Amino acid sequence: MTKTKTQQTAASYFDGFTRAFDDVGAKMHVPEAARDFFRTQAATASQRAEDLHRQAKSLADQTKSVFGPFAGSYETVTRSMLDATLANTQHYFATVEKLADANSVGEALSIQADYVREATAANMERIRTGADQAKTLMAENAKVVQEQVKKAA
Repeated sequence: MTKTKTQQTAASYFDGFTRAFDDVGAKMHVPEAARDFFRTQAATASQRAEDLHRQAKSLADQTKSVFGPFAGSYETVTRSMLDATLANTQHYFATVEKLADANSVGEALSIQADYVREATAANMERIRTGADQAKTLMAENAKVVQEQVKKAA
């Protein structure tokens, strides 16, 4: 496929811009103290997220025991959402730690692009799994309701 003159000019412009940005990015370095600070903060925040996740799981377990089978379905969905939230949080802080190790802007942008791609793929899979899980739970709860109606009749 041949490029039009406009496409060639645009490609040339963006190639020049990309080269200039890469040159500047390669020369800009983040001080080690700043990187250490971000590593420490990311590790602390990740630990706090895990603690909150454990507390939320405990609350979901208590809800299930108090409210019975319908709450059990709710608890299953809630637990899946909590697990997805924790996984996203851990992935985010792992990326922050990777960014702290980046020596240039170009490397940081590459790490950020990888994060977005990985997070999108993981979340799409979680959505598919969650939809299947919700469908199964609805079918199971419908059976429970039907059985209760038959007993009452």
